[in-house]
Amino acid sequence: MVTRTRKHGFTLIELLVVIAIIAILAAILFPVFARARENARRSTCQSNLKQIMLGVLQYAQDYDECLPIYRWNDAAVPSVWVDRDDSSNARHFWLEAIQPYLKNTQMLFCPSQSFGPTTLSNDGKMYPAYAYNGAMSGKSLALFQSTADKICIGDIGQKHADRTPTGYVENWFINADGSTSWQQWSWWCSIHLGGGNYGYLDGHVKFHTENDKVLGPVLATKSSLPGDQTGYWMP
Repeated sequence: MVTRTRKHGFTLIELLVVIAIIAILAAILFPVFARARENARRSTCQSNLKQIMLGVLQYAQDYDECLPIYRWNDAAVPSVWVDRDDSSNARHFWLEAIQPYLKNTQMLFCPSQSFGPTTLSNDGKMYPAYAYNGAMSGKSLALFQSTADKICIGDIGQKHADRTPTGYVENWFINADGSTSWQQWSWWCSIHLGGGNYGYLDGHVKFHTENDKVLGPVLATKSSLPGDQTGYWMP
């Protein structure tokens, strides 16, 4: 007599249970993986800012202890960075001033931004990923008594539907004209899990949420308050 072994397969209920368990695990783990990936990007961004700050300080050493100016005009050389109201194609920015001190231009772009060195505007210019403290434009390092408490550069602010005009891009944080008014054009960044990275004048980099008091008030576009609100930006 031949004994036949019966092969058992999965029942529909068993398959549904397995699928449900996988779906639950995926729902739990995917946000964890996404957060870990963003933390890695934030670390890369911090490394970028440290290298950029070294470039800024090396520039100052070569130019009589003066920091890079925020912007200058040179019609003979086409500009390469986007500016919100530049139609002359002659505006150049601090990013170009420190570029000779950097090993490559890749570090000028935050990995969490949606654009990079190959993403260009309609007129062929690159979008900036980091903004400069306009109050430091061309200033002497000697004016800043506590360099460990002065923010020099940082993640450029994200666009907010209720605060930022469409297409608004800027390369600076506050006034570059020498006035004592606070004007926040770029908005504090929230790209790295609710915050952004900021490079200080002594070279170190810190993460701040967009509501961190060291960054100052969040105001409507073109609004201003008299004087320095925090002590972290102006001499």
